[in-house]
Amino acid sequence: MSQWLVSIPTRTPEGRNGQHVFVVESPHGRTARHEAEAYAQTAAACRHRRFTPLDPAGQVTVEAATTGGLDRYR
Repeated sequence: MSQWLVSIPTRTPEGRNGQHVFVVESPHGRTARHEAEAYAQTAAACRHRRFTPLDPAGQVTVEAATTGGLDRYR
């Protein structure tokens, strides 16, 4: 299994942008993205980012952690 870095954009009500980054162990980047997006909805993840909402219009980025981020999926 490979490790993936999944960055999900956030946006505060005041308009500040950020991202919540997850390290996911998964065989494929698309699977890692789905797992991170599901976990991002949990209460623990919301508390971790201090209840900052996810930005549904933002672009989720998935990078293979084992190759130094050279493999990207969107």
